[in-house]
Amino acid sequence: MTYKNIVFDLDDTLYDHQLPFKRSIEKCFPTIDIQQIDNIYKRFRYWSDVAFPKYTKKLISIEQLRIFRCQKTMEEFGIDSISRTEPVKVTNSK
Repeated sequence: MTYKNIVFDLDDTLYDHQLPFKRSIEKCFPTIDIQQIDNIYKRFRYWSDVAFPKYTKKLISIEQLRIFRCQKTMEEFGIDSISRTEPVKVTNSK
């Protein structure tokens, strides 16, 4: 198989990554101030970037990465009662 084009969506114009994130947060954490969603999303992405090198080196599993980024983000926004199952629920919600 040969490819003629490879497209990179650097600014979310082809796919809005924040929309499913926002929907998941609204569904799983209804008490969160939705006005903060941009800040929450930026910190979520930050913590994803922190954990990703550990995942690529096989130091943590994908589930551990998901839990880590969600827990760290929620802690920053004062939601520290998150359980180990809630981050998985957030990342898998539709």
